[in-house]
Amino acid sequence: MKKLILNSLFFFGLQLILSINLSAQNLQFNKVVHYTYGPGSADGNTQTPMFTGTLTVGSNQALKITYANTTSLNAIQNGTQTIAGGFILIDDVSAVITSDYWLPTGTYSVTGHEIMSFITSGSFKGLISGILYDIVP
Repeated sequence: MKKLILNSLFFFGLQLILSINLSAQNLQFNKVVHYTYGPGSADGNTQTPMFTGTLTVGSNQALKITYANTTSLNAIQNGTQTIAGGFILIDDVSAVITSDYWLPTGTYSVTGHEIMSFITSGSFKGLISGILYDIVP
C-alpha cells in the first residue's frame, strides 16, 4: 500500500511539473535572407570601418547566419588591382562564420573591415546570408 501511494504521488508530481515548466518554444521557417552593405572604401587602415549598417531581427524571430564576409570590387595594392578580403563585425563581435551564428530579436550594428593594411584603395561590399525563423509557442 505504501508503495502504491508513493508511486501515485510521484506520478501526479511529475505531471504537475511537466504541465507547468515545459512550455517549449519552436522555430518555424520564415524565409532565406541576404543583406548587402556598402560599397565602402579601403584606405589601408584596418581599424576604421569601410562601411557601417544595421541588421534588425524582428519581434518573435531568430536569425541563423550561415555566411558573413566582405568582397572586393576593385582593390588596389601598390598600383595593381588585386583580390583582397575583409571581415564583418556584428556588434563588435567577429562574424567570420565557421559554424552557424544565431541572433535573437534585436537591432545590431554591422561594420566591415579590411584584413590587409597594404590595400591602398578600392571598394568592398559586405554580404550576410541566413535563415529567418519565427518563434512560435
